Amino acid sequence: MKENIKNYFLSHFREYFIISIIFLIGLIVGVMTINNSNNNQKEKIISYIDKSVVSLKEGSKIDSNKLFLEKLKENVVFILLCGILGSTVIGVPILYFLVAYRGFSLGYTISAVMATLKFRKGITFVLSSLVVQNIFFIASIFLITASGMNFCKYVISNKKRGEIKFEIIKYVIFLAISILLAIVAASMESYVSGNLINIFKKYL
Repeated sequence: MKENIKNYFLSHFREYFIISIIFLIGLIVGVMTINNSNNNQKEKIISYIDKSVVSLKEGSKIDSNKLFLEKLKENVVFILLCGILGSTVIGVPILYFLVAYRGFSLGYTISAVMATLKFRKGITFVLSSLVVQNIFFIASIFLITASGMNFCKYVISNKKRGEIKFEIIKYVIFLAISILLAIVAASMESYVSGNLINIFKKYL
């Protein structure tokens, strides 16, 4: 099993490398955007984050079940959209844009938190509220994007009906695994990150 997983990533290193670069570009642009925002925009962002932290410190409770349902819908819809785009040749460039957008959103959020709470408190907030779920969700995005790239490449270069059927089945399996990872991400954000924030809120 481990050997199969290792061989899979080695044989698809190029695809994951491209996806990683696109994601990093989005992440860097997100960080730069918040750093280059005008004072009015920064003040609004800082005010919003400050209010959220104050609310946490005052004991405001998070409805974990409601949050889970919201994030479950959001994550699964995003992965399904990626899956649909990845199944078409013209959809792959849009898929790249979605990867970059996710990187941008994460970079923007982290940069905004760091600008508001400064280094120590910012790191505490990021580690407790953002890291866990994003590990799983980013993994799901990378997996379905790489699978879409490989599927389209195969469809373009091979026209044999029987073999394409096998590739479709394989693609659906990867889509299912990506959805599962997205569900785990929603669970982590709702039930794990929420509790971590409550544990570490005294350090914010």
